[in-house]
Amino acid sequence: MVLIHGCDADEGEHDGVGYIPKIVTVQGLRVNDPENPVVTNTFNVGDTLSLSVRIQDNDKNAKVLWVTLYQVDDPDTPYEGPVSIDLPTQTSVEMTYIQIYTTTLTMPSGTYLIILQCEDSTGNTTDTYSYTFLVQ
Repeated sequence: MVLIHGCDADEGEHDGVGYIPKIVTVQGLRVNDPENPVVTNTFNVGDTLSLSVRIQDNDKNAKVLWVTLYQVDDPDTPYEGPVSIDLPTQTSVEMTYIQIYTTTLTMPSGTYLIILQCEDSTGNTTDTYSYTFLVQ
């Protein structure tokens, strides 16, 4: 008789402290008119940028989203942040957090980078996720 037993370790579980969350996608929106957001990665000075973020966490305990804004020419010095955003209670394995981060773009023209990272209630963190946008 041969018994075969497998585990879900290759499914994202991390050494007994649950599953590691994952940022699946990030969408940038121009929300100058909140009733008519526009998906884009090109903005003008004075525009309002909002990010919607889709996060997967198999044990449904995503807790905090960290957001840091950099100018691409100076990736070592944050232009803004890191900002800690408490996430609403996760009710399914994948959650989309609509317009979870919003900022008015007052910086000079140039290319900017937002680095996002999610942390769950047991301290597991996602790999960083980058969103690049242009201010003209």
